[in-house]
Formats: sequence, C-alpha cells, structure tokens
Amino acid sequence: MRTLPRILPRDRARPTRDTSGAPCLLVGRVECPVPFVSRPKPAFAPAQVRLGPCCGPVGFIELLEIREPHLPVCLALARRWTGLARVITHPESLVPLLGGRPELMVTTWAGDDGTAPDLREELDWASVFALGPGLGAHAWGRALFLRLTQEGQALDRPMVVDADGLNLLAEASPPLRSSAWILTPHPGEASRLLQIPTAQVEADRFAAARAIQQRYGGVVLLKGAGTVITDGAKVYVVRTGNPGMASGGMGDALTGIITGLLAQGVPLLDAATLGAAVHGEAGNRAAAQDGERGLLASDLFPHLRHLVNLRAGY
Repeated sequence: MRTLPRILPRDRARPTRDTSGAPCLLVGRVECPVPFVSRPKPAFAPAQVRLGPCCGPVGFIELLEIREPHLPVCLALARRWTGLARVITHPESLVPLLGGRPELMVTTWAGDDGTAPDLREELDWASVFALGPGLGAHAWGRALFLRLTQEGQALDRPMVVDADGLNLLAEASPPLRSSAWILTPHPGEASRLLQIPTAQVEADRFAAARAIQQRYGGVVLLKGAGTVITDGAKVYVVRTGNPGMASGGMGDALTGIITGLLAQGVPLLDAATLGAAVHGEAGNRAAAQDGERGLLASDLFPHLRHLVNLRAGY
C-alpha cells in the first residue's frame, strides 16, 4: 500500500488560519520525500510504462523556442524517476533540444495548418501532461494550448499548467475549468488570471489563491515567499526555499517535479504540496553548499536526485 512521506516544518507542523479564518497547515522541512515504491530488479523503461504506478509515462508539452531557463522542466521530470518523458515541440526546436538533453523522447508538431499529424496518439500515450513553460503566445503555442486543454481534459488526465499556459488560460473566454489540473502561478500570473493588480494579489495571498481555485478549479499553487496551495477545501503554506531561488527556470523545475509526482500516482493536492516542499528543500541544500547568490535551477538537480532516492534502498 502506498504511504505518503511526512513533511514537517523546522520545528513541527502546526495549524494556522488564513485571513478568511479557514484552517491551513504550515509545511516545512522534508523528512522523507519519496512516495514511490521501489522498482523490481529486472525493470526496464518500457515495462515501467506499462506495468507500474511508480513509472507512468509523462506527456510533457512545451517549447516554441529552446531557451536555457526551460530545460529545467525536462531535467526535473527525469530526476523524479518518471520512466519516460516525451516533449512535443516545434520542428525548429528539435536539434537544440536533443543537443541539450539527449535522454528525452521528442515529437515535433508544426501546428494546426492542415498538414501536421494528429497528436491523439501522443496524448493517448501519456498519463499526465505539463503545459506552458516556453510555450509562447504565438499561433503555434495557442494552437497547442487549445489542443491540450480540449483533448487533454477529454482524456481525463492530470495536467500541470504554468508560465505561458497560465497567460493563455487568463485570456480564455469564457474561463476554462478543470478538476484535474494544478495551476502554478507566480503573483504576476495570478494577477492576470484574476484581472487584478499584482499588489492586490500580494496583499492577501490566501484570498488570491482561493479566488483562482474558485474560478478555474483544480489545485492552485501560488508561488512566492510562503507558497500557498489550496484545492478549495484545504490550504497549505510551504515554507521551504530561499531568496536565491528567485531566478529564471526555478518555476519550470517545480513544474517538472510536480508532474513527475503525478506520474507516480500521487493525488493532485499531495503532488503540489510535496513538490513545492521538495523543490524548496533542494534549493536550501544547494544554497547551504555554495550560497544563495548565483543559484540556478540546474543547481537543484543533484539534490533532487538525492531526495528522490532518500530511504528508497539506494
């Protein structure tokens, strides 16, 4: 039977209340962040795709242009022991993507121009999707966003939406809703989702997270100092992390971590909370090793690998 790890603050998890009086829980230090079962000794990647909840395939949807800050999403997926990760990208991005990360499976898609192949096979293959980092707001990105939000929801697969995916979601009219996605906005993206000033989001982060969840459904993870996570009923505040993590690519890495957890069969709220706690813990370990200044998303990956294998018999 699957058991979820304990995630504790620096002292002890203790309940608190947000501005509405709703109970919430402060989450801090990760004691054992591995909600996975161990793979059998003779396991190999294709078998893991078909047989085990610990290694479901990941549909990873992103990239109009390959830019270094977005490669952390791919790496975080791989470091979360997902088994197989497939990237759907623009044909012009194929060579730079494979040059930067040859372990990935890559499918190119030219867009809805009447000649591009259908993506149904790729979407059927995946057990979870990540949509947004590097997607862009041009015609290609918009077409892929529409395809994924329509067909992905029809498949009833969990999805993490971040970055450009959130910006496109904010423009959708009427607003799209899903009970199967995790939205991970920073305050600026949250302001666009709610059509209010960023200062108003920061003035009451609990209220902003609740408002996004009520409008769009699913689980909302509002990034920042004291990440707020809610499914509309429960609220968590994650306290791990440090100011050095305010750099390009950190949010993309978080998207990959959460998507990897969903691929293991972890429920949405648990995946968002555990992902944020592990992400912050890896950032704290990287900062403790070399300092906060100059901290990059890629500096987290050795620590993520250690946390994934913690108490897993490796």
